[in-house]
Amino acid sequence: MDATMITELTPVQCARTPRFTTGSDWHVLDMALGADGSVALSGWHSRTRRTFIDILFIDPDCTNTCKIIFSKEFEKSPNSSNRYVSYIGSGQIVTCCDDTIELINYNKQSTILSRTFSGEAASMAVSEEGDQHIFVGLYRSNKVIVFSSSGLTELKTITLTGIKDGGWVCELEVMGAAHTLCVHTYSDKALVYNINGDVHTELTAMNNTRAASIAVSCSELMMVLWAGCTLITAHHIPSIIEGGRHSSLADRDGGRHIVVCFEIDGSWRIRIKENRLITVHGITGEVKVYGKEDIFSLPTLLPALSSTINGTGVTKLANYFDITPDQSITDIRTLVQRLRDVGIVTPQNIVQLIRACKDLNLQDAARILSIYQSEHKHDVQDGVSYSEKELRKKLLLLEEENQRNVDTISSLEMGKKTLEESRASLEKELETTNQSLQESKKTQTSLREKLTTTEQTLIKSEETQANLREELHALNRRLTQELDQTRETLKKTTSNLHQAELKSAQESKALKEVLQQTKQSLEEKEKLSEELHKVSDDLRQSQNDHRQAQMKLAEESKALAEVMEQLKRIGGEREKETQQTAGSSTEDRQDDHTVVKDLSLAAAYGRLRVKVADDLTLDDSLRLAMLLNLPRAHVDMLRRVSFIETPGTHLLDMFMEQDIINMFDVTNLQKGLLHIGLMKTNTLLLVPYQKDVDQDKYERNKTDELLDWPDPDDIAARPTTPQSYIQVDTGEGIVDDHTTTVPGDHATTETGDQLGTPHHQHNPYIEHVIGQEGGTINIAGTSLVVPPGALEDNQVIGVEVIRDTDMYLPGNDDRSRITPLIKLHPDDCKLSVPVCVTIPHSAVIPEPDQHAVTTYTGHKNTDTDKVTWEEGKLTSTLTSKTVSIYTNHLSYLLVNLVSNETEQKHIIRVVPLVEGISSPKDDVVMSVFLCKDTDEDYNLLLEDHRTKVRLGNYVTYTLVRSAAASPLELRVRSEDDAYSLIGETLTKFDIEHVCRASRVQYDFQLKRNRDITVNIPIIDVKLTVQHSGQSATVTVLKTKATNLVVSAETSQQYLAQIAEPGPYSALKKEVASRLDKDRCKKLAVCFELTPVERERVLEDGESGQLLMKILDERELIMPNKMIGLYEGLKAIHLDKVARLILSYMETSDEERKQEVAENANQGSAVVKDSVTPVHRDEELRDLLDEGFTRVDAALALKLSSRQLGLARQILQLKYRHINSVPSSPGYYLHSEEILTSLGGLVNLEDTGAQIHMPSGALSEDRIISLGIVDAPNAEGPLAGRTPRLSPIIRCEPDGLELNKPCILRIPHCALVRNDRTDIDVYYGQTQNDRIGWNNVPSDATATMKSSHLEVVLKKLGLIGLHAADHPDMRKRLRVIPFISRMTDDTETLTVSVWFYNDEDTEHKILMHNEVSRSGRILLHHPESFTLERMKKSMYLDVRSTNLHCSLPKEERRIEINQDALWLQGRYRIDLHLRITDMTDEVGLDISSSYWWKRTDHFHFRINKKVKELRAESDSLDPFPVETSQHKDMVKSFCKLRLDLARCITADTAEHLSRTMGLNKETTSEIKHSREPAILLLDTLIDSSLISMTHLSPLEKALVENSNKAAATLVQEFRKTNRTSYLWNT
Repeated sequence: MDATMITELTPVQCARTPRFTTGSDWHVLDMALGADGSVALSGWHSRTRRTFIDILFIDPDCTNTCKIIFSKEFEKSPNSSNRYVSYIGSGQIVTCCDDTIELINYNKQSTILSRTFSGEAASMAVSEEGDQHIFVGLYRSNKVIVFSSSGLTELKTITLTGIKDGGWVCELEVMGAAHTLCVHTYSDKALVYNINGDVHTELTAMNNTRAASIAVSCSELMMVLWAGCTLITAHHIPSIIEGGRHSSLADRDGGRHIVVCFEIDGSWRIRIKENRLITVHGITGEVKVYGKEDIFSLPTLLPALSSTINGTGVTKLANYFDITPDQSITDIRTLVQRLRDVGIVTPQNIVQLIRACKDLNLQDAARILSIYQSEHKHDVQDGVSYSEKELRKKLLLLEEENQRNVDTISSLEMGKKTLEESRASLEKELETTNQSLQESKKTQTSLREKLTTTEQTLIKSEETQANLREELHALNRRLTQELDQTRETLKKTTSNLHQAELKSAQESKALKEVLQQTKQSLEEKEKLSEELHKVSDDLRQSQNDHRQAQMKLAEESKALAEVMEQLKRIGGEREKETQQTAGSSTEDRQDDHTVVKDLSLAAAYGRLRVKVADDLTLDDSLRLAMLLNLPRAHVDMLRRVSFIETPGTHLLDMFMEQDIINMFDVTNLQKGLLHIGLMKTNTLLLVPYQKDVDQDKYERNKTDELLDWPDPDDIAARPTTPQSYIQVDTGEGIVDDHTTTVPGDHATTETGDQLGTPHHQHNPYIEHVIGQEGGTINIAGTSLVVPPGALEDNQVIGVEVIRDTDMYLPGNDDRSRITPLIKLHPDDCKLSVPVCVTIPHSAVIPEPDQHAVTTYTGHKNTDTDKVTWEEGKLTSTLTSKTVSIYTNHLSYLLVNLVSNETEQKHIIRVVPLVEGISSPKDDVVMSVFLCKDTDEDYNLLLEDHRTKVRLGNYVTYTLVRSAAASPLELRVRSEDDAYSLIGETLTKFDIEHVCRASRVQYDFQLKRNRDITVNIPIIDVKLTVQHSGQSATVTVLKTKATNLVVSAETSQQYLAQIAEPGPYSALKKEVASRLDKDRCKKLAVCFELTPVERERVLEDGESGQLLMKILDERELIMPNKMIGLYEGLKAIHLDKVARLILSYMETSDEERKQEVAENANQGSAVVKDSVTPVHRDEELRDLLDEGFTRVDAALALKLSSRQLGLARQILQLKYRHINSVPSSPGYYLHSEEILTSLGGLVNLEDTGAQIHMPSGALSEDRIISLGIVDAPNAEGPLAGRTPRLSPIIRCEPDGLELNKPCILRIPHCALVRNDRTDIDVYYGQTQNDRIGWNNVPSDATATMKSSHLEVVLKKLGLIGLHAADHPDMRKRLRVIPFISRMTDDTETLTVSVWFYNDEDTEHKILMHNEVSRSGRILLHHPESFTLERMKKSMYLDVRSTNLHCSLPKEERRIEINQDALWLQGRYRIDLHLRITDMTDEVGLDISSSYWWKRTDHFHFRINKKVKELRAESDSLDPFPVETSQHKDMVKSFCKLRLDLARCITADTAEHLSRTMGLNKETTSEIKHSREPAILLLDTLIDSSLISMTHLSPLEKALVENSNKAAATLVQEFRKTNRTSYLWNT
């Protein structure tokens, strides 16, 4: 059939249901037509899988309106979301979904009957003739179930032949009383069956298309909608059945069954009813109506005739009608047009054409024309009779019209005469009526005035009568009530008088007895008071005894724990030794003696720690920590105290962790005690203990010397304990020797109902540069989403969250305010597209639809500095937790609830801090802070009050604020007699201040009771927080007073440690003076500063000083962290300035010694040269083993403060060639492709990770990249709390919003039984070199399959997934061993056993890090095992299989941290193997198992020749040798560079330089250069904006500048060198 002859029809009517709005996720599946002209639609929701039925009536008089008469939504079915619908009877429909069939009365909105059946429904139809039976086709089956319409009972099952295995009936129609079935299986066939399931006819589609929908009319016509949803063919079913079993529409003979053929707009379902064809679109829900006169017309008939009449037949027909054939008559279409022109054929009369086809034996054409004529039989008559009828009708109409004209002329003449007569009479009457009308108006006005007055008087009289009646009734009721009351009171008074007389007699007797009893009780009270004084003294003594018992118990428990640990270690070593070797009995007795001695030493060591910790005050602990150079974080940790966790305990634990002291060597602690003047503690405790330590074990376990012994003369001259607390036994008990008293006048307290005042702090603020593509900004829970097209050019957009403000805020009441004040920067910036601001609110709203909010927009006047507010001009959306606002202007935003009766919930942290005291006899000032429950506010609070001591931990309290909110109550009570609270113990805070302010503070003063002499004063305070009858939060704060003692000297030393040193600031000024703007820009690129920071640096007059300030504030440089600045200066070729950094780091140690000496001369407690460098040779040995020279390695260690990682980076930076190609420049696997609007796939080869972009997701060609992030600071959303089962994915461009959701597949290592959907998706944002995660469940969903995670998302970015722990979850792990290379002087080899997630991404990255970068050797192929979530122990057993390799005893059986295996992606255990013979081989046997199981998880048997482990010269290079692939890549890149130079002109280079962000000077230099393209590429490479393995920015810029030739060159280069690179983050 000729496709050019197919006619496209236009609909008569179009309508759409309200459900299908723009962007909705509803889809139409089925359609049915009712006898009353209504249309029923059914379908599903793509996200929720809910189904629906809508019944609508299309108004025939209006083209695009419809009326909904029934609508219902159904819950999600467990197996299927496909719902089908059909009409049955009057006002009833039948619907089928999954395995359920229902009969519904849509007029009464009720379900009549429901049944279930075996199988899943895939199609449904109802027979309209004969018995109304329901036919249901089953999913993935060739069976059709027949139900009765009355009781929905199964009558029979029809098996349809000719359907392949796995196929099913996609659509079903029933025709005629014989119940002929017309079906299609969404294949290239449409089939016609009889009631027994036998095939009558198979209709094969043209051009291998598929059948999409079938409709059957009452005139036995079957219409088929073919795939593409535009082509419809109509077939006469009786002719098809007579023609045989198979009829193909692809060949010419198959076309003889087609009656008409036409095209329509895209649709999903078609139905025929009477004289209408109705179609519906599956996605838009648009219903279209086509007229039957348009369907069965000559244009739609011609395609079918053209397939049955060839050129010979056309010639015969022309001769039959005596038409001379010419060049204009080429086919049946031109012939029919000629016949219409001469009047032989009309659209209503084709009888002569039918007769001619029969005479010429064109039977197929005659049959098609007869069917067409039968469709028009109610309008078509014989040609002659038709014209006669038309003429007769016209004659009759003309005669009737003539007669009417004659009658009208005669009537008009008669009327003219009567009108003239009536005109004269009317003029007379008009004069009289005018006079009477004026008189009536006067009377009418007077009557109206009288009527109004009478009405007013009537109303007043009625009101007065009603009031009088009510008063009369009320007076009557009152009088009756008073009369009844007086009668009752009279009766009561009489009875009371009688009773009072009786009682008075009795009371007189009782009084006498009471007097006697009171005398006796007074005497007893005097005795009890004396006993009470005795009991209070005993109680106080018992409390002191109880505290001493607690201290002794803690001492014994710690000592016992130390003994048990030592016992386990020694017992394990003994067990291994006895299993391996058998010694003599004498040796056994010596070993037993050693074990007993070690156990006694461990017990003594535990008691020593407890006693020393008890002697150390907070002041002593801080001085020791600073003296021994503990990190700042450890020093700050000492300032958190409680009754159990004392500063001394913390300090000794830190010393043991830092290997400053151990059980065999406490000399560093002895030196420190002597330096700070605690000679007594050293003499009585440490000196005797150190003498008892065995000298050999002391030498083997000796720690590094961190201090020198002080000069004896200085010790003798120094006071015993300066500014310290000493206890002296005078015989009358222990008293305080410190006599000076410093009153606690740090702050005045407020009591009673006085309100606490809020403490103001800086507002959270963030800003980003956002361009035309849009972006997202998140801060403090508030997010700003800028859609694409909102900004015309790059703009700095900022968001500020203001909690504490003094400006006027609109609204009736503070209680209605549910969000903080939001300020969007810059002021009054107008946007082309509204932005969305989502703000978290504090209101408790279970049903957001029932509440309304008022939005306020504030604009600041720069002249008056006042904010003008506008109300209710913004669109907002309220949810249970957030409120979203859409605005076109950047300004102030505020949201209030319309009703201020709504409750609000706030979570606050209660943080107690204490001022340090000079003596235990001083008063104590305790500050209680209430801040927001965020780590940001809490850390800022500690930073502002770092000099205070933290008393215990903070507690959280949930605060519910209602309309009638009472104040928040804070109650403090002292539980010990040593301290008493000054003033009242109850303090009340205004609830509005607490909820609105970021921080609230209140101070309490505890006065020391000097009348009570105790051994150690105890501060015991109970803190209670309560509000409006809610459950109270009680906190017990308890500590020793000695834990709060801090001298002024120690505080100054602590603050000096925090402050910036002098040489550091001088170095910053010197470096800043040598930096111009161009070098500042390059250095800012090296440190990856934000565009806003770069712009600030370039615009400032002192660019160098501002750059140094930004680097210092962001802690990119620090006094002990200058390696980054050194590398940056070397990278931009400022070697002289880089030498300043080297000289500063070389002389830093000497300057520290000079400062210490100067402080000692001024009376400082620190002895000169007290801090000596730690002598460690392990780092130097490691660098020498890696092949670096001794001079370079020693200098690198000195520059990096002996940090091995930084030293290795310095050496690699020195040996790196600037133009070399890095083989491994980064941390994560990466792949990228250019995708069009048709979609595509980005795949990480051999890893299983991929992203599938559907068609229509992208509006234009974009570079889409996919990467696996593996940076050291890249942690998962809930790192350390939940297992990490998959890698972190980065999809770029970051923040790109898609038109349709894409599908991201990520491999995982979990073993799950069923698919899980409880996976949370997090979006990450890199801030301050770390990743912050935000949970956005509405944007993305995830499903855990057996081998991968499938994520559906509409926004690209950094993707992290969180899967909650399940009891049945298991985790697949791999284990692999590596060994370090050895040199001639190597004696110890390091074997690293890695445990990692069983997935290819982790394996690739680990192999790259260990083999390619670190140069280690793989010992064995990886093995896999399954890890169960449990608390049992898991061990790694290692055994050497030859005599020349040995392991330390503690490394022969190592307990594996199972929590680390479960929560982390990788876990490493290092083994240190000692080699005694360099000519032999290394033999190891490594296995692992649970302690209660005999089977191993894995077992490695390793035998490696020592010569295979030797470090060759090539492998010792910090960077591997370039492979042939790299060399080819370099050549290809050089060719690309020359080819781009030919394609890029000077103007194009100028545009590209602006697009890539180069400054104006560089752009001008590139434009006026002889070779602008070469200079542009070199500048981009030098600025690290592009590289050989990172050309996506250049390709994107070329596409944006419409330079397709150059972009094609870059694409070909990437395809030629396409591989999964490791990119640098």
